[in-house]
Amino acid sequence: MRYFWPHSVYEFELNNGQRIIGERYAINQIPRQQLLDAGIKLAPDAPTTLPRYLIKTGNREWQNQDFVTLLAQDIRHTRKPKDLLVLEREHNGTPMVI
Repeated sequence: MRYFWPHSVYEFELNNGQRIIGERYAINQIPRQQLLDAGIKLAPDAPTTLPRYLIKTGNREWQNQDFVTLLAQDIRHTRKPKDLLVLEREHNGTPMVI
């Protein structure tokens, strides 16, 4: 019933200043070595696994994708704004935030 029940919408402020708004859809623990092998820079004291979030953003017309992934180390701040509106439309899927 996931698609028929409202979910919380979060704003993620990234270390590079970018802001991502969407639903926290899934969280996976990624092995440190896998991230290093992929060329991702990690702190020398990074744990053996790091959280990676799958964020459903919707709005495919503007972003050309429905999901983004974020590593916890790249997120500066997460908040749950009260001034966001979630709407569902009849065509082209569900926008997450307007």
